[in-house]
Amino acid sequence: MVSRVLLPAGLVLGAGLSGALVLTGTPVWGGSLALLTAVGGLAGIFLGQDDPPAKAGKASAVEDINGFFNVSLDLLCIIDLEGRLRRVNSSWTKTLGWSEDELLGRPYLDFVHPDDQAETRSEGERLAQGHSTQAFINRYQTKDGGWRILRWVGSFNQARGLVYGIAQDVTEPLATLEELRLTRNNLEAKEEQLRLALLSSGTGIYDWQIPTDHLDLNGNWFSMRGYQPGELPSTMATCTGLMHPDDRPGIMAQLQTLMTGRPGGYRLEYRSQHKDGHWQWIQDRGELVERGPNGEPLRMIGTNIDITELKTTQATLDEARIAAEEAVRAKSDFLATMSHEIRTPMNGVIGLTSVLLGEDLPPAQRETIETIRRSGETLLAILNDILDLAKIESGQMEVHLEPVNASQVLRDALQLFAEQAKQKSLDLAVEMEAAPSEFWLADPLRIRQVVLNLLSNALKFTDHGSVHLRLERRKDRLILGIRDTGVGIPEDRLHRLFQRFSQVDTHSTRRQGGTGLGLAISRHLVELMGGKITVESQPGRGSTFRIILPLVESSSRIRLHQQVIPLPRIRPLRVLVAEDNKINQLVTRKMLDQQGHTVDLAEDGVQAVERWALGGHDLILMDWQMPEMDGLEATRRIRALELEKSCRRIPIIALTANALTEDRSICLAAGMDEMLAKPVTAEELAGTLARIMALADT
Repeated sequence: MVSRVLLPAGLVLGAGLSGALVLTGTPVWGGSLALLTAVGGLAGIFLGQDDPPAKAGKASAVEDINGFFNVSLDLLCIIDLEGRLRRVNSSWTKTLGWSEDELLGRPYLDFVHPDDQAETRSEGERLAQGHSTQAFINRYQTKDGGWRILRWVGSFNQARGLVYGIAQDVTEPLATLEELRLTRNNLEAKEEQLRLALLSSGTGIYDWQIPTDHLDLNGNWFSMRGYQPGELPSTMATCTGLMHPDDRPGIMAQLQTLMTGRPGGYRLEYRSQHKDGHWQWIQDRGELVERGPNGEPLRMIGTNIDITELKTTQATLDEARIAAEEAVRAKSDFLATMSHEIRTPMNGVIGLTSVLLGEDLPPAQRETIETIRRSGETLLAILNDILDLAKIESGQMEVHLEPVNASQVLRDALQLFAEQAKQKSLDLAVEMEAAPSEFWLADPLRIRQVVLNLLSNALKFTDHGSVHLRLERRKDRLILGIRDTGVGIPEDRLHRLFQRFSQVDTHSTRRQGGTGLGLAISRHLVELMGGKITVESQPGRGSTFRIILPLVESSSRIRLHQQVIPLPRIRPLRVLVAEDNKINQLVTRKMLDQQGHTVDLAEDGVQAVERWALGGHDLILMDWQMPEMDGLEATRRIRALELEKSCRRIPIIALTANALTEDRSICLAAGMDEMLAKPVTAEELAGTLARIMALADT
């Protein structure tokens, strides 16, 4: 005879005469509870009740059921009416770490998380009322102090007064589910943020299925063009139809290039017609994201942004920039013209005083003429400052680095101002800490300009004591210092020193003049050479200015444009002077006559070429700006004829009122050998003639 018990989910327990258990059907987790409940009813199987089995077959059945109880991966337990654990299987120890002895006899609530105890107690009361527990979840403490999440099913056997429970450890699955839930929520939040960002930014999005020519367009794509979603056909023909006719061919060519194999994305800008008829600028960014097995394009996605306002702003800025550049150019042209016009009469003043000073004059007359020349030189310095400022403002100021002897720069400056210092009874000296033979890279003309400006200021504002120049080397820096014992500068006025058109002393009773440009220009020049100017000053005790430059040593001791050649005693020359201005003709003739040379005059470039062709001249002094033909073109004609006729190359020196740095390069490019900027002194002219003729005769 066989007893059979039908369990939930089709699990069948059968007990044969031999006591063997027969499990049939499809076992599920809920079936384990049914089995536990069923076998719990067998006499004394689990709890050692009275009525021990009388037959050996039943003993075998108990053994089999005990085996099933212990091999279950779920946590199986039996709890009495007092809430104490009466029986647990080995999975409790494996899962929670407690031994069987530590568990049995203890209230199960001792192991439940404090936050879960009230709900767990309530669930136990429901069981006692005949309800079953399905998927109840709480936390049980592990022996090491941690917590595991258990999911329970249970039933109450009223006849025996026992609760049968089965729990699954769902800690990891729930954690994974929680992570998935958080990840999903995060993705949903990000998607919402992206949607809102795209909506608020007005970005249009398209997804082009190329084989079917279907465009999936978002609402912004339509709204930026003035349409409602769906108001236009969603095809590429719609997009190209809205493009400006002048932009369409180029855009289609670029798209075709992309689709035929060029990798990566694209960025296009074109005009598209709005629904109201006006043209708007669209920036189109996208990428070909899918190709077929043969490389054919299948799918392209991208974005559209309305950049009309940006284009309008850019056009406005471009117009403003062009206007500003034209204004700067006009200012530079004006200053260059004014420089030319001012230098021409100044050439008469400084040139003729230079000629007169070469004569044997009574002391009173010599003093008068010296005063005239110094006044002219002061005016010339102001003019040069204004020209430098114009170049700085237009961004045209440049420096040309060459090997420079630092100590020689200071010694030259000392020599130039020695007489002025002597007249004021000032001690003027140079102190050298760096090797006097060292060369470093700088612009020799500009560094000389800065040193002379600072030294001139020091002598101007010092009435007693000394002015010392100092050369120092500090690691990778070269320091040229100018220290005076003059009036000094209040600390609250130091910030005005390097401002353009700014004077520290602005009172009408100030003793010293000046434009207030020298220090501003000096600072800019030093910064162009990678250095800086610093100042320390105390009223009544003097000032110290330091020029700090990066030390880039040079092994060369030859200046690129100032090769020192011994000047021989120059022979009398026959000089052709091409000059249209009567005053400049007079000045140049007198200087040359005084130096023993013969002069021929040409009043324009055409005459200069014709008279050169007659022969007999040793050198030409060529003005730049002349009627009929300027000096540059006349020089080019002469150089071409020299080549054509295999003539001797005649030295040509530009004698011009064009005084910008780039003017010299223009003259040299035209074929001239040197340039002298007006006004010119007799000494400058004599030195240049000697140097050029020495080169020509070698």
